[in-house]
Amino acid sequence: LKAEDVGGTITIHMFGAYFGLACAYALGPQEKASASNNSASRVSDVFSLLGTTLLWVYWPSFVGATETGAPVFEMRCLNNTIIALIGSTSATFFLSQYLNEGKFDAVHVQNSTLAGGVAIGATARLALCPGLTFVVGLAAGRPTTNVS
Repeated sequence: LKAEDVGGTITIHMFGAYFGLACAYALGPQEKASASNNSASRVSDVFSLLGTTLLWVYWPSFVGATETGAPVFEMRCLNNTIIALIGSTSATFFLSQYLNEGKFDAVHVQNSTLAGGVAIGATARLALCPGLTFVVGLAAGRPTTNVS
């Protein structure tokens, strides 16, 4: 197909999706109601936010690592990914506080801040203007900020 897939983004996410569906099918439906310890706690939120922060910092290098043959492509990948991550993070923090009466929701931050990196990942090598890359990040951060 000669489709653009920088860093194997499409391949990795398709594998994860089908693997998750296969595991869910193999495990079958849940037999009993969820246990009370199945909800988020302050500790789990802190660790999740720590993991999200580490992913946010290292995501551009994941995308750009496969483009080491041409420095211009590597720099494009880094720039596009960082700008898209900034866009999705901006959308996340704005919408989270807007939808929750001035308070940030940790679940929104965990789910939405990385959406820009995912959205731009497969096409990060293309020569996109920074404004378009930022809009891609904004658009990716919006639907993943759940309206409660």
